[in-house]
Amino acid sequence: LWGRRHLRPDGSVRDGLEALNHAIHREFRYTKGSTENWTPLASIWKARAGVCQDFAHIMLSVLRTAGLPARYVCGYIETDPPKGRRRLTGAVATHAWVEVMVPGMTWVALDPTNDQWCGERHVAVSFGRDFADATPLRGTFKGSGGQEMSGKVAMKRVS
Repeated sequence: LWGRRHLRPDGSVRDGLEALNHAIHREFRYTKGSTENWTPLASIWKARAGVCQDFAHIMLSVLRTAGLPARYVCGYIETDPPKGRRRLTGAVATHAWVEVMVPGMTWVALDPTNDQWCGERHVAVSFGRDFADATPLRGTFKGSGGQEMSGKVAMKRVS
């Protein structure tokens, strides 16, 4: 349904991608802590709420259903915005967005959380089919103790 509505064969790919990006931003609430890495996609569709990885997974599901090759991107976005611009949602943690292969064999990137095309404020770290493929950290722990990890990232422009 979303694919047919936004990615119509009689429209341009660019317009369709922008319409889909905007629709996800408009129809889903960014609610920090509302989901986990393993929250099923069906639950996110039903609740219409989530975080950047959920917005990316929603967009990937529509793009792939429409037959467009797409991948999940994990990275960071600029912490402090350029003068006169607003801080982007997700600027102090890892962030997720989507890349789509468009005719001409070019990857283009969209950020449905912030309702925009990705640009110099986005820095990709990993790519994959979904969060599990592109998780920023992966490893094993062997021992009897517990573990907890936290991190904070700040990205600033250098003149």
